Amino acid sequence: MKKLIKLRPHHLICLSRSYSKRGGWYNQKLFRYANKICLIFENKPELKIRIVKKCDDLCKKCPNIKKGICEKRLKINYWIIVMDNKVLKKLKIKENSTYKIKYLFKRVLQNISNKDLKDICYGCESLPYCLKEGLNKKIVFITKKEKLR
Repeated sequence: MKKLIKLRPHHLICLSRSYSKRGGWYNQKLFRYANKICLIFENKPELKIRIVKKCDDLCKKCPNIKKGICEKRLKINYWIIVMDNKVLKKLKIKENSTYKIKYLFKRVLQNISNKDLKDICYGCESLPYCLKEGLNKKIVFITKKEKLR
């Protein structure tokens, strides 16, 4: 059995907004890795992923993560959990559950407005960029892709 990709709930928003553009990422390594994950999603929209509220597969490439904890600034881990909880509630999904990525991105598109983004991501340094850039067109494409038979 292949290893499931694990994602934090708020990373669904990050990926749906800016993965194909340079802004909104801490460094080039993280930017390239986000692109790699989303290319997998583009090619396999039926792929199942696990929703987690801890360091996920995207976090592993972040320069601020040390031993599974973000060390960027004081209290950031609490703030990240608050963001994750808001996304879980807004998308009506559950921690430690498995979903098709296509379904999750569809939930993001249907349930996360710019107003929600301002509330969920309040304090995130990438928020102005995400609001300016809007939705990623490739994510919209993934949600509309039909399963090949």
